[in-house]
Amino acid sequence: MLPKAMIKKAKSILGKLTQGVHPGALGGKQFQFDRNLMRIPIGYRHRLLCRRKDDGIEPVELMTHEDYNSISHNTRR
Repeated sequence: MLPKAMIKKAKSILGKLTQGVHPGALGGKQFQFDRNLMRIPIGYRHRLLCRRKDDGIEPVELMTHEDYNSISHNTRR
């Protein structure tokens, strides 16, 4: 279970993305293996994965940094 503070911060970031704030302004970066998939840091220990769609940005998952590392390291080429 993720801390409530991290969920609240993720919702705040999603609200900013909905308002049109560029993901890069929020610390977001694209993956090299999939340019439509991006990660946005939520504090030091959590990451928000989002997918860029034609009509905006869709959240995929809020996860710990450790879980994020296991995904990002397994998908690198």
